[in-house]
Order: sequence, then C-alpha cells, then structure tokens
Amino acid sequence: MLMLSATTHEGVVVEDFMDRLHAEQDRDQRLVAAMNAASKLAAAQAEISRHTWREPVRHLQARRALQEAEAARAKAFLPSEELGSLARRIIQLRLMDLRRPGGRYGSHRHPLHPEVDSYFDQLAADVAVEVADVAARPGALPSSQTGPRPLAHRRANELPELLELLSAPAVHAVLTRQRDQVREVAADTELFTRQRPDGLLIVQHAASGLRARFELDEAQPGVGRFGSIYAKHYKIASIDPSGAEGRPHLFEGLGIGAMIYRRAAAEYPDVRWRGGTLTEAAHALRRRLHNEDPYIWAAWCQLCDRHFQDGKDWSQRAREDFPTH
Repeated sequence: MLMLSATTHEGVVVEDFMDRLHAEQDRDQRLVAAMNAASKLAAAQAEISRHTWREPVRHLQARRALQEAEAARAKAFLPSEELGSLARRIIQLRLMDLRRPGGRYGSHRHPLHPEVDSYFDQLAADVAVEVADVAARPGALPSSQTGPRPLAHRRANELPELLELLSAPAVHAVLTRQRDQVREVAADTELFTRQRPDGLLIVQHAASGLRARFELDEAQPGVGRFGSIYAKHYKIASIDPSGAEGRPHLFEGLGIGAMIYRRAAAEYPDVRWRGGTLTEAAHALRRRLHNEDPYIWAAWCQLCDRHFQDGKDWSQRAREDFPTH
C-alpha cells in the first residue's frame, strides 16, 4: 500500500515538474516579448522627440510608430505578480551565491537561517549590489532549465518595471519577508507520523512538508539495535492528511531535519542510527546530533577520533565507551 502511494506520488511530482517547466517557458516568451516592446517604445519616444512641427510628415510618422509601440507594450506587459516572482527568483539566486559554501557568507544552512541575524542588513545590501551588477549582464535572467532559452542574451535592466523591483530597498524588503516566512514555518513543531508493523516509520514536518523514513535493521552487527535513515523527501510520499504537497526544499537547512530525527529517536529510544552517503549539510546535522548523544547517532567526530585508538567501528562501542561531548 505504501509502495503504491509512493509510485503515485512520484507520478504527481513528474507532472508538477512538467507543468512548472512549461509555465517557466511561457513566462520566458512573454518576458522576451515585453522586452522587445519596451525597446521599441523607447526608440519611438526618442524618435518623436527629435522631430518638431518643422518636420510634420516625419513627426506624424513618429507619432504613429509611438502609438504602435505603446499598443505592443501594453499587449506584452507582464502581470505585476509575474514580474514580482521573477524579481524574487533573481534575488534568491544572488542570496544563495553569497551564502553557499565558498561564498562571502558561506554556510551549509538555509540562506536565511538565524545565523544571518547579526549581519542581515549588510547581507541584504550585498545581495542588492550583486543583483544590480548581474542585471546589467547578458543572461542574468533565470530561464527554463531545458528546451529553448530565449533569455540567454537578455539583460534584466532592459525592462524598467523589473529594474524597480530589483532596487536596494526592494531587495531588503523581499529578503525581510522571506526571512519572516521561513522562520514562521520552521518554528511550527507539529509533526505527522506513520508507522508500519515491520517498524518502518515516516516522520513529516506539517508546516514545511519535509520528511524522512526510518527503518530498523535487525541484521546489523554491533552493540545494540540499529536503524537507517532515508531523507530524500522528494522520493517519499507525503503523509499529510490534507493531501497537501507544498515545496519542502524551500525549508531545508532551518533545523527542521533535527526536529524530525529527534522525533524518530524518541519513537525508538534504544535504536542507534547509522550514517551513510551524506551531503555536507547532512554531515553537519549528524555531527550536531552526535554531540548530543554519540552512542545513538553515528557521525565523523574529531573528539572520538582522538579518544579511541583501538580501530573499532562506532557500531562496536557501548554507550559507556564514549567520552563526554
């Protein structure tokens, strides 16, 4: 039953991805049309300003060209919510550039994790500088990942209305709203759980949709009982009773994963959770949990490396063997 729902879920995910891809491609085409119309309008306005009553024929021609350009501009103009969505996407990409490992404010956590609070205003100012710089470059506009890329050589500053949404005050306002929204979601402590008779447990954070699967592994040799964790939320069917899917990836790195893991550990208080192939962010989470209880959570640990000199694996150690973390 669970497998069937997971298969159905993956089909929904694929359909949703294709819908979003087509929507992005349509948006790209509308944006190019709006930029072309804006360019023609600017040229028509410049042309009419050069001709006075001394050149009535050329003045009339320029007036007609201006009217046509204004009509094309009105027809191609993007809705404000669509321009706003594009502006937020550009801002988000610049924020991620600054906050990703190797960036100026490098971190494995969410770009708006509370650790940014001590320098939030400076971060917002730096994002605005990056946005202004990138807006003047060809290809600055985020485009569809596959298929035709009509924005590849276009600049964000070709569209005045978009440029207004990328000003420094606008960038600060967008980041402030995003910060408040993701913090509100992360602060919600409601969790859904579903457990099968064989011990498989799914824990899902209600507000974000982030989820993980926990499975017992009775065959694992070592001291105590063991389990493994599968945390690719996009490959686990949602257990939200409302059927809501949401966009869990927007809330990764805010501490929600630790909440989910602790809940699973509380459901199985005697089970030890092995590590596996982990991302850098997952390694950081496991190290934090390991420091809370090194017996329960496997993770690479400098303190344990220095303390143990017998070459034994984490799974072979009893609780009393571990040093205080």
